[in-house]
Amino acid sequence: MGEEADAPVAYGVTGVPKNYLVDAPTGDILARDLRGHKLDEKLDELFQ
Repeated sequence: MGEEADAPVAYGVTGVPKNYLVDAPTGDILARDLRGHKLDEKLDELFQ
């Protein structure tokens, strides 16, 4: 974790890209920058 960890240093990673969860039919942005369990939780919420 973090910019000084082995993997980011080895691969030159300086940040995490932005991501958006978009409702395709409407083009509405439903969420921003969700990763891991937060993304899973949001998808569960939307598909129930």
